[in-house]
Amino acid sequence: VTTDWRYDPPIRYTYSASQSEEEREKLATVKRMAYEEGRQYLAEAKAAIDRKIGQKPPPLPEEGWIHSEPLTWDALKGKAVALLFWDVGCGPCHGPLGRIENGYKTSAEQNGIYIAVHRATDDRSMVEKHLAEQGWTFPVLIDGSGEDDSSPSLFEWFGIQGMPWMVTVG
Repeated sequence: VTTDWRYDPPIRYTYSASQSEEEREKLATVKRMAYEEGRQYLAEAKAAIDRKIGQKPPPLPEEGWIHSEPLTWDALKGKAVALLFWDVGCGPCHGPLGRIENGYKTSAEQNGIYIAVHRATDDRSMVEKHLAEQGWTFPVLIDGSGEDDSSPSLFEWFGIQGMPWMVTVG
């Protein structure tokens, strides 16, 4: 596998002497399209979150908490609250969650809190088992709509579509 820096963005491919410049240009075109799609996705996600600045998020649910009593925005007032959106099946989520575990106790001392917001699921035991296997002890909220279904879930309200994704509130 080689990286060809003649293209913007650079392309990685398995080199073959029989590969033509035209074939490499096609690879570069596909790579540029994927790059632009990724940039567009991130721009849309950022715009969705930016529209929420200054607005009060929906109430935190009373149910679905692991490693914490139910928290409210009023109880968290004055603290920096980092919400990390994740799912047990999200491989890339494990890196940030491991770092959160390492910084979780320090953040509490510095007037901040991490809350890992798990995508809605009916299988709470699966989430608890995964947390235990990883040795993670930070607060986790299994997301879902409000008790009366009139409040959007946190995933919906913040416009989260890809994971992991972190949002800071406060």
